[in-house]
Amino acid sequence: MLPLGVGAWLVTRKLSSAPQLSHWQNLLEVLVVNLRDQIQQTSGQNPDRYLPFIGMLGVADRSMNQIEERIEGS
Repeated sequence: MLPLGVGAWLVTRKLSSAPQLSHWQNLLEVLVVNLRDQIQQTSGQNPDRYLPFIGMLGVADRSMNQIEERIEGS
């Protein structure tokens, strides 16, 4: 959980709306826009309601896969 928290803090600590975006912010925005588009195309509804839930499912899935790989690698 600590690596997720630190990673989230590092990526979001200097968010801006200026024309010059950091590489991390640009990556984060690309991921969010693509996820929103996929939700919109799949459900045909406004993705704002589902975005946090589906995003968290993705983070949880990735985290569990990382944990499983570390356990099996031990």
